[in-house]
Amino acid sequence: MLWTDSLRETYAAMYKKVKEIKPSIGVGWHIWHNNSFSPIYRAEQDLTELSKYSDFLKMVMYHNCGGERLASYIGSVAEPSTATFPHKSCWTSTTRVLDYQQEKSLSEIPRTGLSADYVYREAKRAREALNGTRTQLWPGIDIDIPTNGEFQQGPRLPAPATP
Repeated sequence: MLWTDSLRETYAAMYKKVKEIKPSIGVGWHIWHNNSFSPIYRAEQDLTELSKYSDFLKMVMYHNCGGERLASYIGSVAEPSTATFPHKSCWTSTTRVLDYQQEKSLSEIPRTGLSADYVYREAKRAREALNGTRTQLWPGIDIDIPTNGEFQQGPRLPAPATP
């Protein structure tokens, strides 16, 4: 939370300075794609708090490259602790916590991406979090966002154990 609190302080100071100089200019922030993958990062993103110094929030909800990014995230979280948190367990817990059970499997999403329903659910969740505020939601949708061919073969899964 130290980093998150510091970032919020920076946003608030920037917002205040911009509004002092020219109150009519809109000020907002890009909420990066990790918001769709990391339950911890998502929990730190208090949109009601951010709305106090935001005219808009551009929330990344890229569905096409989101599949390979989510698979890569699972690989990076599970890989260091494969013995205690295997990929399947990491995938199951992450999709349950983030409400992504309806998405395709871990082996499929790097090639297929996430569903259009993912974009709808993420936009709805963010909009509900901003209800009662004046902050606009700008869903960052995936149009011509390049994908990384490295993940087209699927996520980095551990090699099968040899007998």
